[in-house]
Amino acid sequence: MRPEELVAIASSRGTDLSFAYGNSNKTDGIARLRKRTKAELDLRIPVRESARGTETRSYRRPAFSVAELGLAAGGCTDRDRAVSHEYDARIPWQRPPNGVPRLPWLAVRHSWGRDISNYAELHRGLATFGIKIATREHWPLTVVGDRGERFFYLEKLAGLVLDADRETLFFTSEPRLYAWVMGMSEELYPMVMARKYAMLREVYDRWIGTAAAMIRQWMMDEDFSDRRNAAAGG
Repeated sequence: MRPEELVAIASSRGTDLSFAYGNSNKTDGIARLRKRTKAELDLRIPVRESARGTETRSYRRPAFSVAELGLAAGGCTDRDRAVSHEYDARIPWQRPPNGVPRLPWLAVRHSWGRDISNYAELHRGLATFGIKIATREHWPLTVVGDRGERFFYLEKLAGLVLDADRETLFFTSEPRLYAWVMGMSEELYPMVMARKYAMLREVYDRWIGTAAAMIRQWMMDEDFSDRRNAAAGG
């Protein structure tokens, strides 16, 4: 979902998100995560890092730039490819490029590199895992919307996970946006959807962690190899 669409959804509910970027973080003297608001507590929404400007007190540099991610991903070995339990060679769109399993690679590019060029594939993969969770947890096929209608929600939930990660400032500034994007009432969302969102978000975060661990390990190995070669040459 594009930022302007999120703004339009909030505007239809009487909320102006144009001021979101000025109110997303509350820090006291040092950069730290702010306290959760009452709405966030009611909706069971965790606080995540939201400031991305280098001039803000709560800014934290991304772990890798897009260029660093691309260079680092090329160093993972065939053994590394097999360690991720998310990877299944029988599924074509999960074949790993350059060592990092496909979905973790797309997730880390989306989250850290703000890359939406493969959004559809990432969304499809996340929705597929949502179906697996729904089957295991016996989730209902549909839920009730804010107008009383029932609708299929898994694809929309996968989109919400990606939107909330990419547009953190909007969702941090207006926690009710989670319910609004899902087309649910603010009272029903915590009871029906909050846990489902948390479980699917955990899958997405695990993909990012998988890619990060593989990249970090390879970079550490390369650094050690460079230092060992330099010492041998000296």
